[in-house]
Amino acid sequence: MKSGRLPSGLATFLVAVALTAALVSMLYAKAAEAEGSMVIGPLDIGPDPIRLGSGAYLQYTLSQGAYITIDVYESSNLGETGHKVQTILDNVYRYAGANFQAWNGKNVNNELVGDGYYKFVITAKGKDGITLGSREKIVLAARPPKIAEVTGVTGPFNPLDGERMMINYTLTDKAKITISILKNYLPVKTLISEEEKDAGTYSTTWDGRLDDGTVAADGTYTCRIYAENPTVPAFNTTFKINVNVEKEIPFIKDFTIYPNPFHLNKSRQLTARYILSEDAQVSVAVYQGGTLVRTIINKQQKRAGYNSVSWDGKDTAGNYVAEGTYIMVIKATDSYGKTREGRGIFDFYPCLAVSASIPEPEAEQVPVDTKISVVFNDLVRKGSSFDNIIFTVEDRKLQFTTQLTGDTLTIIPSVKLAYGTKYTVTVPEGAVVDTAGKPLLQSYSLSFVTEGVPREGAVTEKVDLSDAVTSSFSIINDRFTVNAQVDEKVALKIIEGYSNVRVALIPVVVEADSVNVYFKGGLLNKLSGKGALVEVRTTRGAIVLSAPDIEQSIGRYLDGQNGELEVKITVENAEAGDVNLIGRLTNKDKLKMLSYPIEFKIEASAGDKRITVGNLNRYASLIIYLSQTVNNRYVGGVSIYNNALLPVPSRFRVDGGRSAAVIKSRYTGIYTAVENIPRFKDLQNHWAENDINDLAAKLIVKGIKPNTYAPNNKVTRAQFTTMLVKALGLKPEDTWSYFKDIKGAAWYSGPVNAAVNAGLINGYADGTFRPDRYIRREEAAAIMVRALKFAGVSTADIDSEKILARFKDKSEISPWAKVFVALAARNGIIAGYINGYFAPGNYITRAESAIMINKLLGTGFI
Repeated sequence: MKSGRLPSGLATFLVAVALTAALVSMLYAKAAEAEGSMVIGPLDIGPDPIRLGSGAYLQYTLSQGAYITIDVYESSNLGETGHKVQTILDNVYRYAGANFQAWNGKNVNNELVGDGYYKFVITAKGKDGITLGSREKIVLAARPPKIAEVTGVTGPFNPLDGERMMINYTLTDKAKITISILKNYLPVKTLISEEEKDAGTYSTTWDGRLDDGTVAADGTYTCRIYAENPTVPAFNTTFKINVNVEKEIPFIKDFTIYPNPFHLNKSRQLTARYILSEDAQVSVAVYQGGTLVRTIINKQQKRAGYNSVSWDGKDTAGNYVAEGTYIMVIKATDSYGKTREGRGIFDFYPCLAVSASIPEPEAEQVPVDTKISVVFNDLVRKGSSFDNIIFTVEDRKLQFTTQLTGDTLTIIPSVKLAYGTKYTVTVPEGAVVDTAGKPLLQSYSLSFVTEGVPREGAVTEKVDLSDAVTSSFSIINDRFTVNAQVDEKVALKIIEGYSNVRVALIPVVVEADSVNVYFKGGLLNKLSGKGALVEVRTTRGAIVLSAPDIEQSIGRYLDGQNGELEVKITVENAEAGDVNLIGRLTNKDKLKMLSYPIEFKIEASAGDKRITVGNLNRYASLIIYLSQTVNNRYVGGVSIYNNALLPVPSRFRVDGGRSAAVIKSRYTGIYTAVENIPRFKDLQNHWAENDINDLAAKLIVKGIKPNTYAPNNKVTRAQFTTMLVKALGLKPEDTWSYFKDIKGAAWYSGPVNAAVNAGLINGYADGTFRPDRYIRREEAAAIMVRALKFAGVSTADIDSEKILARFKDKSEISPWAKVFVALAARNGIIAGYINGYFAPGNYITRAESAIMINKLLGTGFI
């Protein structure tokens, strides 16, 4: 045997021994393992998978009592072991038999673990610490996703208007999302389908359409948000919220009825026009009170947009309906059964008729300078018997002129009416016809009694003081001047022969450039006591003043002065410089001057004090003779103020064969008459054309641009006030403002200040005027009544309720405005609409403003 090597037989033996020992060792280990496993029975964990947040339980069986430790490790579905998460039980003795252990799903930091696989290891030891055995099991743990903070617009919304439902929601965990719209528990629209989203806030919208592309019907729907765990679909959360779909009811706009009122004739029908916001079934019917008169159309399909329907004035039986107020009702129903209703009120007249008159029939105490107005229920023009209209007193026919404007016939007596006398106006059949040529079928008679005066003694309108006048002549600065002195004793003796004197005439018949009339305070006091007027008449013009007004205007300055009072009234041709200024101004505005400018002056002296009266407490009449015959409609009076033309109230008449301008003014100064022919292209055949042109000729109104008046534009408070101030001939006062919302530089500040001083406007309680706010009819009525009072027209107490009874909407007139509306109506300023409504809240237009102001000027004021 060689050294270093084992014999082959021995080597084989040793290998066999080693293998045997290893096998014995392995068998021993297996036996020991089997013995330990038998200590811990099968491990059961539930629920499987574990629902985090709800907890889990572990169930196991011990064959003998032992000290138990249970550890939880992160793992994977392949069995890898990660770091320890939690020791649920730490070397705690448990008896033989079934045992249970709960786990709250949290880690050692008491935090809920994340989704994933977890390995549970149970180890059993004896008292000596020797391991008796162990068991382990891998289980998936996950949590259901949570939906939080659901917000957004959920309705009602209208898909047809492009509105959308919007839902905002927050996920606290990663989830797979499905959002559906349900109706009666069944899905009708899927908005999101199984989209995986991380934790965060999201939004989704619904346009109101269903899966089949149709728009959802009106009603309540359920929006369901379904979130499931991406790993464990069984772990899920559902959130539901109601959503309301409500499409817009068909909208009817611009529903108008024309003509209103509806006057029957062969060729005319009443037409209702309207606009639908969407396609709809339309029904239109006419009612009187609550009674159906006729169904014009019934559930006819109409397209969105402009539509119209006509009615011939007949009921269901085919007969024409009676005169009265009717209601047209229109109903529009969409395809979803939603209905919108509109109503319009109109008056039906089977023939042309008189609707009102000024004065009212059988009225008493009517002013002697009244113009008679007869208002019809339609626009009118001359008919075949127009020339047979008569105006009588005690069966004696009187002379008069007529005007036809819109729906109104105005009768203007050629002479002033007598006091305490009954007059009658008769408008025969066929005197006027409406726009369709249908005549007035029934004659109309109006009787009234004028205001009375004392009848005893001699009554005279005018006392001529010529016999008391002594004149002297002089030439001053190349101007021929007449100085006329009234002998007070002679004048008083003349006056004593009359119990009532209305006018004391002081005539100067000598042609002169300047006429000065002087009279003493005793004569003025006598005339003032009688409430008489003083008229100084020259060959150039005349001035008519209230004696009480002269006395009051002078007295405030000369009372208490020593010496006899003397009054001087001057009527003279204006100085050359003033004439040239007026010429430049009229040429600039393309006006034609019709007379040489005349200056009117009033002066007074007592002792060594002399004053000049510039402002009067009442209107004076200034008469200027014109150099040519004119068309009265296109002539206006003007004065000079601050180097500009100032319009003044004026009218024109023939006096002693000469054309004359009669101007009303509260100021002395320089005056003349001008011709101004308006040329508004947008007024042809307009119902207010004549009134607007009258005011435009007098420079009271003007167009918004050359040849354009815009009669239907609304009027602001500042614009209306400015028109009225011009109509009254008031001077603008620009020194400061009464109202905190009007600055001195505003174009209307001067007229507004003048209106405040005249008592025409008050403004609001907060100290504002609100100049740019549109003015309402009842506000305009109040201002116009104050203007009547300022102009000297009677505004005595009246039975407001009796007058307002003519208006169907009298209850809508503000309490503060009722007396003003009644007075305005009584004086013919505002007669209401033809359909019987006053419409106090309506904004007035430029045309209506012109009508009201022109009627103010025609109330006897000028």
